[in-house]
Amino acid sequence: MTRPGGGHLGPSTDWEVSVPVEWLTGARMAEMARAAALYLEREKQRIDRLNVFPVPDGDTGTNMALTVRAAVERLGPVDSGSDELDLAGVLSRLAQGALLGARGNSGTILSQYFQGLFDGAKSYAKVGPQELAHCLKIASETAYRAVETPAEGTILTVARAAAHAAAISAERGAGLADVWEAALESARLVLEQTPDMLPVLREAGVVDAGGEGLVVILEGALRVLRGEPLAFPAEPAPAGGGAANARAAAYPFAETGAHSLSDFHTRHAVTLSEIEYGYCTEFLIKGEGLSLEEIKNRLAPLGDSLLVVGGEAVVKVHLHTNHPGLALEIGCELGRIAAVSVGNMWEQNEEAASAADRAAAFGTRTNGAGTGGSLAGGVGVLAVVWGAGFAELLEGEGVTVLPQPAAGAKPSTGELLEAIESMPQGEIVLLPNNKDVALSAKQAARLAKKPVRVVPTASEAQAVAAAVCLQPGLSLDEVARRIEESAERLRVGMLTRAVRDAVLGGVQVREGMFIGMVSGSIVASGAELAPVLADLVQALGPEPGRLVTLYRGEEVSESEAGSHRGELAERWGDVEFEVYYGGQPVYHYVVSLE
Repeated sequence: MTRPGGGHLGPSTDWEVSVPVEWLTGARMAEMARAAALYLEREKQRIDRLNVFPVPDGDTGTNMALTVRAAVERLGPVDSGSDELDLAGVLSRLAQGALLGARGNSGTILSQYFQGLFDGAKSYAKVGPQELAHCLKIASETAYRAVETPAEGTILTVARAAAHAAAISAERGAGLADVWEAALESARLVLEQTPDMLPVLREAGVVDAGGEGLVVILEGALRVLRGEPLAFPAEPAPAGGGAANARAAAYPFAETGAHSLSDFHTRHAVTLSEIEYGYCTEFLIKGEGLSLEEIKNRLAPLGDSLLVVGGEAVVKVHLHTNHPGLALEIGCELGRIAAVSVGNMWEQNEEAASAADRAAAFGTRTNGAGTGGSLAGGVGVLAVVWGAGFAELLEGEGVTVLPQPAAGAKPSTGELLEAIESMPQGEIVLLPNNKDVALSAKQAARLAKKPVRVVPTASEAQAVAAAVCLQPGLSLDEVARRIEESAERLRVGMLTRAVRDAVLGGVQVREGMFIGMVSGSIVASGAELAPVLADLVQALGPEPGRLVTLYRGEEVSESEAGSHRGELAERWGDVEFEVYYGGQPVYHYVVSLE
């Protein structure tokens, strides 16, 4: 496997450190972060190709590169000659940038790794070998906690091995750079072992892509600690690194349309008797050593929709209660309160109902995007979408969409957060529609100022099936529950072309062949699209009276889809088939069975 060597990255301006360092200062950490960003930028496409499935949407390297780039951009200009720059301050900015810039699951895990580095060093202006090893340990542990069911053989395993080796090296009296190098060498060794830990990696013949990305980061940073020269590439980065700019140009949020769930959430206000807790209460608690669990336990008996986020110094509280005064008193007992906001949801509900009635009287509807506004405390649904057809279908059901311009594009945590906060509803259900967006979606939900439920949908087809079944006046929990139940009932398959030879699940795949996948397994392959589509439908298990929906991608014409539908209907005469334009890239068809 090709990895960065010891030479220059390109024939451009050298970025050089004269001698190895004894202390890791803020300025040095800034240089290490920039070096890591540079190495990832160079290696991202190679890391992307480590995708287990032979489909052209692997983007682990790109997501990690964009995440580190966001961290470095948040850092801003740093005087590399200043040895007095506070390390904790630099790591704090890097963690903040990575948090909001995190893309995909790999980027989100990496952002938590940065957070752990800061947590480990937050009381230090600079660190030596022992403290550095401690920081790497906290970083690994924080990354593990970011994943609900962590699996070995991933970036998490690689990070833990690096931290363990660093601790042993520091205990033996090694210097700063030697401790980092010990971490790197252990990371490399364990990375090569990841196929032995995850059978899917072994079968695909690749190491873990996220782990490879971490190794690249450690390699770039070590160059700085070793006092070795770095150079920037002479040419701009290839397509992929500019995904964020491309997205901003193609889909600025203001132009996506602030489509709300007006059809079934804001057309009518809920009945006043349905509001059990009438005051939406928000405030900050400031202090030292604040405990999120203690705050939750003290406030939970006062109402519902409780959201408590933050850290030891500042905590954000959101609560629906009938006793806002008691909630504020508890806040005062635990620290100092600030930014207090109390909204009367009964009055807001009456105003929204009146607006809806006036709109209905004039033959119009009250839409959160228009002047009528939305019920404060109402529920909105936000869906991440690939494909203009899917976007149109979901918008037609009142769902707000966050469109992505390409198959490999993933929204950052910050972009998801911006979309959430821009929606007029007071509560949001977020549908990532891709397993690789799930962690950044949960991260955005934790950061949001309003309650957000993430339902981990893996496809826009699940979102469409759920949206058409929702009704006005449902609570946040009820909307989330119905969507989750609908998603669980729906079986979804996807059809695309393989971009390399592979054997997965015992199925031999050749580059250029059509492949059909269901639940992470290849169930069909062949040289012609129609037979593979039929095999894919067969794998979904169609039964008499069931409905199969074909969402055609951007590469399938309307006439081709009509022909395919006819062939399937002829084979399964007792099954209903429908065709819609999804417009998704890469995948010729997304197929759902309900």
